[in-house]
Order: sequence, then structure tokens, then C-alpha cells
Amino acid sequence: MASFAIQVKSYCDYLFEHQDMAELKLITLGGVRVLLDERDITSELPVKMTALLIYVARCGKPKPREHLADLFWGDKTAKQAYGSLRTAISKAKPLLGEALQVTHTDIGVSAWLDANAFEMLVAQPLQREMGLNLYLGDFMASFFADDAREFDDWQLRQAEQLHEQFVQTTLLYIQDLQKGNQISEAILTARRALALSPLREDMQRMLIRLYQQCGDRTSALRQYHHYRNLLWEELGVEPDQDTQALYQQLEQTPIIAQRVAYQLPPRLSSFIGRIDNLHQLGRLMRDNRLVTITAPGGAGKTRLALEIAYRLQDSYRHGVCFIDLSDIAHADHVLPAIAKGLGLPDENDILAQVTSYLYHHQLLLILDNFEHVTNATPIITHWLENVPHIHLLITSREPLKLYGECVYQLNMLSLQESCQLFYERLRHIHTDFERTEAIDAQVKTICQHLDGLPLAIELAVTRTRTMSIAEIEMGLNRCLSLLTTDLRNMPRRQRTLFSTIDWSYSLLTPEQAMLFRHLAVFRGGWQREAVTSILPHAHELDALIDKNLVRRTGFGTCRFMMLETIREYAYYQLEKHGELAQAQQNMVDWMVHFAEGTMKRLRTSEQGLVAQHIQEEDMNIRVTLDYLMTQPNQIEAYVKIISRLSWTWNFLQIANLPFYHTKHALQFADQLPPALYADLLVAGGHSAHTLGHYDLAEAWHQQALTIYETLGDATQINYTRFFMSGRITDKTDYRHKLSELRHNAIEAKDEFFLCLIDINLCLGYLDIGKIEQSKIILEEGLAICERNHYWLLAPTYYLNSANIHYMTGDFEKAFKLLEQSISMSQDNGDIFNEAIALIDVCEICFVIGQIDDLRYYLEQVRRVIKDLQSPMLRVRYHFWESILASIEGNIPQFYGTYQYVLRHLNSSDANLSYYIINAVLFLSHWMFDRDESPEMCALLIGGIDAYIQNYHRVYNTYQQAWRDNTLNNMDKVHKHALERGKNMSIDETLQIAQALLDRLIR
Repeated sequence: MASFAIQVKSYCDYLFEHQDMAELKLITLGGVRVLLDERDITSELPVKMTALLIYVARCGKPKPREHLADLFWGDKTAKQAYGSLRTAISKAKPLLGEALQVTHTDIGVSAWLDANAFEMLVAQPLQREMGLNLYLGDFMASFFADDAREFDDWQLRQAEQLHEQFVQTTLLYIQDLQKGNQISEAILTARRALALSPLREDMQRMLIRLYQQCGDRTSALRQYHHYRNLLWEELGVEPDQDTQALYQQLEQTPIIAQRVAYQLPPRLSSFIGRIDNLHQLGRLMRDNRLVTITAPGGAGKTRLALEIAYRLQDSYRHGVCFIDLSDIAHADHVLPAIAKGLGLPDENDILAQVTSYLYHHQLLLILDNFEHVTNATPIITHWLENVPHIHLLITSREPLKLYGECVYQLNMLSLQESCQLFYERLRHIHTDFERTEAIDAQVKTICQHLDGLPLAIELAVTRTRTMSIAEIEMGLNRCLSLLTTDLRNMPRRQRTLFSTIDWSYSLLTPEQAMLFRHLAVFRGGWQREAVTSILPHAHELDALIDKNLVRRTGFGTCRFMMLETIREYAYYQLEKHGELAQAQQNMVDWMVHFAEGTMKRLRTSEQGLVAQHIQEEDMNIRVTLDYLMTQPNQIEAYVKIISRLSWTWNFLQIANLPFYHTKHALQFADQLPPALYADLLVAGGHSAHTLGHYDLAEAWHQQALTIYETLGDATQINYTRFFMSGRITDKTDYRHKLSELRHNAIEAKDEFFLCLIDINLCLGYLDIGKIEQSKIILEEGLAICERNHYWLLAPTYYLNSANIHYMTGDFEKAFKLLEQSISMSQDNGDIFNEAIALIDVCEICFVIGQIDDLRYYLEQVRRVIKDLQSPMLRVRYHFWESILASIEGNIPQFYGTYQYVLRHLNSSDANLSYYIINAVLFLSHWMFDRDESPEMCALLIGGIDAYIQNYHRVYNTYQQAWRDNTLNNMDKVHKHALERGKNMSIDETLQIAQALLDRLIR
């Protein structure tokens, strides 16, 4: 929920300069695609929502809802148009997050748009080439927004404007290239422009003249005849006089050079996906003389290079020469292989002969599989220094490490491309194959497990000759032995996945190989610190990255990972070398170090990173804990990890994992030192409380408290009492306990503890209507929080501050503070606090009567809480869901969700006391309005009045309204029931409410 404003530069400047930072990218030139974090989500968005995103981004500022509703749904009534707009937003917002910025009046988009960047770049002479590279075709080509005539008109005008801008800029850029005598580059530029605009006669003449300028009369004449035929077929006319005069001039020009025909390897299969890679490499080839495609074995480097060879063979005057080096045994054999590929005779000075040939020919030389002959790089250096116009494309599992080399890291296929490849190859084997939902799910699982590695996917498909897809899915845990083929025309090193990885492994030094093996115990990646702290030969990590056996998880990060197939191979080698036990112990040592460091950092200014690191290490944590479950002799390490991480888990409301392991570890409690045993009990208490096991949480916390008191550990005594305070329902007792702990925190100068207390104490005063006292405590705590950069705690302070403004009726300020809390929670990865803030926004929407917004924010809550394990949050969410259902008249849904709320309200959970009041009061109000059991309604109100009085709470505005509206319409007989209800406990009140609702449902 970030601000719309961009203060410094123009919108286009901002978008282009931040294109690598933007989560959302809108591709419109040559077709329409929407990328979120580089993932194609176009098919997941409604068509008109995609058009809306592009329109708003192109306009460069938020647009009014009214205008957008009319633009895209102008064929409907205003009410229907608004409804359609809301529906589109509700479908897109969970997917787009902050990139889609929605207010009550406007809709904004934070995205990089290629059309905007194109305009900005081509306006600057030095940036023209970069801008032209963005233009891949007409604006929003082949895109149609149904029944949106005004938008269609706008789209057409934009397409015409951008296309003309592209043509004129291309002509200017070609003139610049001519001035610099860069004729080959000028020809490539003109050909590309004509591919997009073939009937532009001024561009056709430009290309013909360029061919003439470089002495290629044959190509010039062929281009003229091609254009003449095209013009006659399309328009039935001849070229104009200027073009025909140019042709007459060409007829009198002698032939200067002939094209050389090099033999390219045949394409044995269709090319799937990789469209972005082709475009990116095309641009890199124009800008760089040496480009190296690097990736792990089986990633598709050769197939991509071959596709480029076929697509670019007409772009170089003397074509493309493709040299396969996979069968070359030694670097000394590289030069003879290249000479043979160029068709040169075997002479004494091969280097001089090949260099001379390359000097006099303008061609693209592709050297495939260079990783095992890197000692031949001096040849490449020699050509870069002595052949000015040489263009080299090299594929290798590691970079050449030469000055001037442009390294292109080839990523794996996307999930969509992986599945497409699987099905395409499957149809070659099973021509009658038909897809089903079950098969789609199995194929998706297979492709995800194989990390989008093309060779692994193709090998998996070949196994369908003897296995079902379901059997392949089940066999993924042994994919190295599973993924093999007997196809005779595949290279031997690629007939099994094992052989492909083994090829790379064989090129490692002993130190690199040992590090590679030991990294296999990490799951889901690792930090550099983990390697340098515990693993042998950690300095070799960069070498493994260069060799594409290890990958960074993102640019500039210090986190790394292996593809799962490579990790399985490394694990095999780890077991084979008898090093598994040592590697697992290294992992345990690291995880204990990580857990203890996390606990310490939670009390420092680094706490904002703690949640992120916990989530990054989640799989390593789980694997380590599962391993330690089988190692009773390492119980202390096991408990240290559980107890140290439990603090952060408690903040993030992650409960199932620590609860499961705490119960297991408690079986070995007699082997633990007292302090560590108490730490384990506290961790268990956290998770038990989150899961709603309040009696067990109280028992574990009480046991821990007794141990800490015996040990005289004042710090742990205070913290444990604080954790136990969350189950105190009497608000007077609650405030007294927290005030006492606050005094202890101040004496101990523990500002972290003080912040924790103030977060809760301010609510204790707010619950009884003492707003000023609440505000004072909140401001003091927030000042400490901001001074110490406690960014994990800050969102909760903003949340509570919003509650104060809500209680005083300042809904606008409350809403802004909740937005701030949501934004910071998202930055921290704290979905628990994000969910609470979103639920509070729902309450504001209800109070101010914004039902459409209530519906929208409930959808956001649904998206967030699906991964949370908190019964309390689900009760809160379902309460507002039932309120919305009652407003919309959806009685079956109201009954279903309200029944869930009443059954899961727990009077032992102090965090639910507010919703106990809400649930009972609304039910009595709702039923009384329908003349359902008025006496029972009065009884319920009486029970809640007693609850309010006993626990020293106050009604808020709408709670008071529900109560008063019901009571004001009751007769004296019913009011006697009110008095009887005041003698009921809250548990009795909840039982009556549930029974009443159950009776209505029946």
C-alpha cells in the first residue's frame, strides 16, 4: 500500500532506471505479457485487467475509478461497470500485491512499461540503440479487450504513434552507423526494422543502399526483387521511381563477394520457449564481439546456440559457422577443428591461416562445449586483438574469464515452458496421448522437481516408453538412476543425467570436489557464512559458481543453491566418499550457530532481517531437526535449535513445527541441563498457545518458570511471566502484571523487553477506554522501537496506534497507520501481523459503510491466513466474513461462517475477548431484528454485560449501538431475561449462542 507519488524525475525516467528493481513488468511491444518477479502471469489475469494495467502505466499516473470503469465497461450501466471493475481488482490484487495501488477514488500501477522506456530512450541520440532494442513489434499486437471500444481506439492510436517513432528513429540510427562506417550493424538494424514494417519503401531503399555500400550486389538485387514482389502481392503496385532508379544503378554494378555456405547441424526437434533468451542474446550479439552462454550441463546451451545460428545466418554477410568441440580431447585440437569447420586446408601455420580468413570474412563463429578446453582461450584473445570485426558465440559450463567477454547466464525453463516441453516431446512417443487434470498435476510436479532442466525433462519423457507418468512422479527421489535414455543419436554424456553432471564433476580439482560434495546436505540454499564457518575449502565456492554447479539465488545476494538434480548427484558422491556423517555434523554445527545468532539479533537493530533469514533457512531447519530426531546423543543441539528459534517463530506465529519437535524432545528431558530444559518448555508454551492449546501452554510455561526461579535467572523469569500474561482475561489483573514487568524491564535496562510489554500494556488501557494512558505508553514504546531499529516490532506499534485513532473516530489516520503496518509487515515477511492489520481495516470499512472495500480486504485476509496456523486469526476473519454475508443477504453462508466463529471462540484466549463480545452482540442484534427468540437475545446481552463488567472492559461504538438498538425495542418481560443473563458465565453465554444458532440452522 505504498504512495502513488514519484517526486523526482519523469515517470518514464523513473520506470526505466528502476526496471530491474520493479516486481511488475509490462511487455507491450510485439505482444502483451505481464511479468511478476520475472514470472509470466499473463494467463492468470483477466484480459481487461491486463489492459487496465497497461493503460494506467502508459498514462504515468493513477486514474480515477470512474474513468476506468467507463473506459473498459462503457457498454454497461454505471453500477454494473463499477461492479466489473471491483471484480477485476479483487482477482488481480492478491497476485499483484503493492504493484496495484488501490484507493477509494483512484487506481495506480507501479510497473516498468517497455513502451514508456522506449520513448524515453529514443529521444536521446546516445540511447537510440537501447530504445530500438525494446521495440519487438506493434504496441499490444494481437491483443483485444472485448467490448471496450474507447480503449480499442486508444490502443490503435498508441500503436501508430509508437510504430512511426520506431521507423524514424531507426533511420536516424542507421545514419549514425554509416557515419561510423559500421555497415554490417546498419544492415542488421535495417533488416530488423523491415521485419516489423516490410512495406516501408524508405527503409527498403536504405537496406538496398547499405548492401550496395558494402559491395554485396547480389543481396541488394535480391532485396529489390523481394520488395517488388511483396508490394505487388499486397497492394498491386510497382515500387516508386526513386526505388526503380536505384535498381537500374545496381544492374550495372559488378559482383564483389560471394557468400560462404557453412553446414549447420540439423534441428532434430522443435525449439520450445526461450523467446526472451533469443531476444536478449540477439541484442548482446550486436553490442559485443564475444558472448559466452553459461549454464549447467543439460540446460539447453547447445540447442539455444543452434537456434541463434539458424535465425542469424542471414544477418552476417558470410553466414554462421557452428563448431562442436564436445569430442575434442585436448585444447591443442581446438584450432584444427575450427579450420576444418571453416573449410580451410590443413597447413603448417593454422593460427595465421584462420586469423587471415576471419579478418576477410564477416561471419558469426559459434564454438559449442568449450568448458573442457579452456586452455585454448589464448586463441580467442588473439582474434579479439587482431580481427576487428570478429563475432564469437561460445557455450560453456563456465566463463572464459577474458577481458571483453560478455557472460550470459542461461536460466532454467519456467514451469510453463517446462510443461510445454514435456508435452511436446511426449507426443513424439505417444501420438494418441490426451491430457487430464491428474496428468497435468503429475507433469507439473515432475517439472518442478527437475528445476526446469531441459535435459532432465526430455530424459523423463523417454521413460514413458516403459513407465506411466504417475510412476515417474513417484520415482523422483531416485531421479539420477531414473533419468536415462537409449537413444543412439544423443551424445553419450547426455544419455543419462548422471553422466551429464559427472562430466562437470570430473573437471573439478580435489578441493572443489570436496566442497561440492559437502554442500549436498543443504536444502533450499545456504548463506555464504554457512560455507565459510563450517565447510572445508570454502574459498572454492566461487569456482563452483563459475562452473555452474552452484548458483546465486539473485543478483548481489550472499545466498546460493544447487539445482535439485545436481544436489542429488553431490549427495551420491558424498555417500560414496564416506563423508555423509561429517557433512551432517557440519550442518548441525551451523544450525546451532545460526539459531543462537538469530536469538541474539532479535534484540538488536538487525531484527528486521531475522524473519527473512528464518524463512530462507526453513528447509535447512526442517531437515536438520528431522535428522536430530534420530540422534538421541545430540539432544542438546536439538533443543538449542528449537528453543533459540522459537522466539522468532513466536513472532511469526509459526507453531506446528516447534510444537511437533518440542513434544519429541521432551521424551529426553532427563538428559538436559535444567536451564536448557526450561528453554524447551518455553518454546513449547509459545507454540501450544498459538495453536490454541492454552492449558498445555500454561502448564509448560509454569514448569519453566519454576525452574528459572530455582536457578535465580531473573531475566528468564520476567520473560516467562510476560508470555503467560497473554492468557490473563481479567484486564485489571492483566494491567497490574504488565506494569510490574515494565518496572522490572526499566530496572534491567532491557529496552527490547520494554517494547514487548508496551505493545500489550497500551492495549490493556485501551480496552477499558483509557485512551490517554494508552497513548502515552504507546508513544514511549514506539520511540524506543524506532531508536533501536526494532523493525520487527514496529508494525505492531503502528497497528496499536491505529486502534487508538479508531477509538477516537479518526478513521482516516487509523487507515493510514494500518497501511504502514501492512507494508512493514510485508517487508519483514510477517504475515501474522499483516493479517491482523488487514482484519482491522475490514472493521473500519464496516464502520464507515464501505462494503465494497470490506469485500476487497476480506479477500486479502483470505490470501494471507491460508498459510497461518492461528485459530484466533481464523475466528476474526470468519466473523467479518459472516458480517458481509449477512449484509449481502447470503443466509446459508452467514450460518456456516458464524457457526465456525461460535464453535472456536475460547474464553481462555485473552486475544479473543473482543470478538467474543462482537460475536454474541451481533447475533442477538441480528436475531432480534428478525423477531427470533427475543428473550434469548436479552439473555445473551445480559451475559455479555456481565463479561464486560467482570473483566473491566468497555463497549466500542458499534458494539454499543448493537446493544442499545436491541434493548430499546424490548418489552419489560424480555428485560427480566437481561437481568438473568447477568448471572451467567461467559462460557454459558457462548453455549446458549451456539445452541440458538444451531436451532435456527436446523
